[in-house]
Amino acid sequence: MRRLCTVAFVLLLAGCTAQVRRTPAAAELERRIVLALEVSAAEWNRGDLEGFLAPYSDSATFVGSAGLVRGKAQLRETYQRSYWRGGARPTQTLRFRDIEVRPLGTNYALAVGRYVLTGGERPQSGWFSLTWVRTRDGWRILHDHSS
Repeated sequence: MRRLCTVAFVLLLAGCTAQVRRTPAAAELERRIVLALEVSAAEWNRGDLEGFLAPYSDSATFVGSAGLVRGKAQLRETYQRSYWRGGARPTQTLRFRDIEVRPLGTNYALAVGRYVLTGGERPQSGWFSLTWVRTRDGWRILHDHSS
């Protein structure tokens, strides 16, 4: 019995220390979503709010410090008011860091990471989680929670 417990413990320990293997499909999904976020940030930095919002679905929701925002149109107004402030360009530059993507079945994914806003009045950084959905137009952000 003692030997059986020892073998079971060693097998359990080996299973706990094994690295999680990513499938090629998961790696491709991560590549696509990271690329979409990089393009979105580049559009932000060019002053193209529509380009920045391109990955969001029309029915996307957003939760931030000001509460819940429903739909891409309301999200557009929120960003114009908070970051564009009536100008042709945002008051800060944007980049994303530490992005991790996890498939949630075949049609959904979760991306988490950090956003970094520099320049302007006060630099900001925080965490985000994005729920993505596969549509016939490609992967789109269904929900954004940023803090």
